[in-house]
Amino acid sequence: KSQQWLYPSNIDKAASIMKYGSPQYNTLRIQGDTVVSFDTKTKVPSWVYEKISLRDLYGDANREKSQFKEDSSFPNEHVSHLKDFFRSGYDRGHLAPAGNHKSNQKAQNETFILSNIAPQIGKGFNRGIWNDIEKKTRRLLRGSKGIAKELHIVTGTLFLPNQKTKEVRYPVIGEGNVAVPTHFFKVVLVIKNEGEPEVFSFLVPHKKYQPN
Repeated sequence: KSQQWLYPSNIDKAASIMKYGSPQYNTLRIQGDTVVSFDTKTKVPSWVYEKISLRDLYGDANREKSQFKEDSSFPNEHVSHLKDFFRSGYDRGHLAPAGNHKSNQKAQNETFILSNIAPQIGKGFNRGIWNDIEKKTRRLLRGSKGIAKELHIVTGTLFLPNQKTKEVRYPVIGEGNVAVPTHFFKVVLVIKNEGEPEVFSFLVPHKKYQPN
């Protein structure tokens, strides 16, 4: 199975993916070529760790052939379900983007498992500013301006307090009460073709943004 708990037999693979260290975690699992830290309380990923290179961005994968799929490796009551998103008003937002894993159809399909998904505002966020960040990240590998030979990317969800009320409040969706994050973050470690590594980071409040 491509979906596996992080048993000792998988520790070496996880270590090879996260050789530059990792954040704290809840429940770790291998999902294709990524490592997922899944929060069974909020029912969204805490973070997803990817290691990608140029070859991951090209291939015969077609997202039109992929389908969103529930994660059967977790207890049923601790995960989100397709029906939770139905008519919720939120997109099923990828943490590890499908566009980062196009080398083959299996890699593409793995990004559509719901343990890689969190509710995101569609127009103005998932299909706006967040998509722009994902595209800019991939440009570090592509074309004549590609400066990186490898990217280590941690993308995650946050539930931060309102600065005025000092309270943490967030909506939930569906019968499963899947939490809607207040913020999303992305940290990118750039292993360059030449020169010292660099780190870029983004912390984005989860709201609708107007196009530039």
